[in-house]
Amino acid sequence: NDAPIPNQSHRRLLWKNPNWAKWREEAINSILNYFGAIHPGTVGWCAGTKYSQDHHKHHYECKPETPSLNMIPWLNEGGVGFDHCPPNDRVANTIKRTEWQMQKIMEEDKLVSFCGECKYKNFISCSDRAKYLVDNYGNNPVEAKKNTIKDDENCKKK
Repeated sequence: NDAPIPNQSHRRLLWKNPNWAKWREEAINSILNYFGAIHPGTVGWCAGTKYSQDHHKHHYECKPETPSLNMIPWLNEGGVGFDHCPPNDRVANTIKRTEWQMQKIMEEDKLVSFCGECKYKNFISCSDRAKYLVDNYGNNPVEAKKNTIKDDENCKKK
């Protein structure tokens, strides 16, 4: 590889310049404006809310600049823009399915940490109770553990 090594003596580190932050912000805004991700005339997240502050003629600022979720109007019932998008059955079904899966995972997590040494109703161990349900009632082991947890009002896994 006979490529010459470039001379880097002219190289300047921008962050050492006092104007570096301003240049960086200007460069980022130029790129965003060019690609249209953020329209330069946007009124911001706070348009039409108590968080919109009149800065000067035809210019408003949002105070605070970065909102918490409960401040964003279109995320809260009754807020500006909340009802602009009609309900979407596909999204609602996805949310329901995800909630069901999370519930299932949480139930399985209880079973993974099933404490077989604890006393079921202060009488026998939880493992012995689960084994009893499998042997005498034909429960599968997972159901036996679930029932053992469910039936004991003092179980710490609830």
